[in-house]
Amino acid sequence: RYIDILICILRSKKIFSVKQKKFVIFDCMNSDILSKLLPKNQTHIISARAHLINKIFINLKIISFILKNFFKRKPQLNYFISLINQIQPKFVLTTIDNSINFSILSKYFDGKTTFIAIQNATRGDFYKNSNKTNKLLYYSNYMGFSDFDLKVLKNNNIKIKNFFSFGSLRNSYYSKYLHKNDNEKKDYDICVVCKRSFENRAASNSEAAKESIKLLKFLAKYSTKYNKKIVIQTKTQFNSAENSFISKLFAEVDYKISWRDLQSFSSYRSISSSKLVIGPPSALLREASFYPNTKILCVNTEKKLMSLPFEGLNLFEENSYEKFEERINQIFKINYEEYIKMINKKHEYLLQKKNRLNFLLEFLEIK
Repeated sequence: RYIDILICILRSKKIFSVKQKKFVIFDCMNSDILSKLLPKNQTHIISARAHLINKIFINLKIISFILKNFFKRKPQLNYFISLINQIQPKFVLTTIDNSINFSILSKYFDGKTTFIAIQNATRGDFYKNSNKTNKLLYYSNYMGFSDFDLKVLKNNNIKIKNFFSFGSLRNSYYSKYLHKNDNEKKDYDICVVCKRSFENRAASNSEAAKESIKLLKFLAKYSTKYNKKIVIQTKTQFNSAENSFISKLFAEVDYKISWRDLQSFSSYRSISSSKLVIGPPSALLREASFYPNTKILCVNTEKKLMSLPFEGLNLFEENSYEKFEERINQIFKINYEEYIKMINKKHEYLLQKKNRLNFLLEFLEIK
């Protein structure tokens, strides 16, 4: 909205000169890993959301380009184009891979500047296409979780030039720099990966929340009966209502709540230190497959209308607790090699298992 743009301009610091850089990170959201990997003196971060912008670049070239193309495209897109033209980067990267603006810019600069979208989540919005935006998406270079995501892009008629089976950037960073690679030791029997279940002080009414709460109830019953050590990985930071609910539910269980904390990589600590990771369909559930000897169970009782990379032993779609208990016992009974034989889609199909940070750095010509 124009009023939001005006407010953003008025409150932001004005900068009149633009320095040339080799790299541009488009959209500062979830850009912390890229910021760590790219050389600071060669990198410019463009904030793409009005509420996060605190500085505006203004000079004659930018103003002239915006006015000249005022009726061709939105003012903010003209601003981004003019700014990138003046920065003259060799690479423009984003981890907000479903950004429409990034796709439009990728198409505009195709053949001139290398644009790279790095997958940040399992993209349910590509399946639903509820806003009919798939037709606007375009990727000159897409670094996805696995070949499954290439299939998703093609099946949903999303235009893509180059696809790389890359894996998870955040997971790769954690594994390479922070993870203590002790393949034998697992601190927990089960990690349950939750969806956003509580809003403020009450349980959410969303389908995802209902599925997570149902799963937690099943798991509390199972872990009480079989004396399993549990870590509960939440989708949110500390929430008193959620904390109270879980504390009562798991009162007789050896459990820990791991509240989401991107800075400490709490989610990856939880999945890498558990023998079995279970949860509704999610990116984090797929990312657990990266770690040796970690088994996975996708619980999809709501049977959402979307394609999943899980098949066979690691997909559970029943509403019965008895069937749930039976499946968990079956998975614990067999060793990891037997488990791999009993899943229809191998772990490489869930997530690229090789750590691809070196591949990214070589692609970006960083030594």
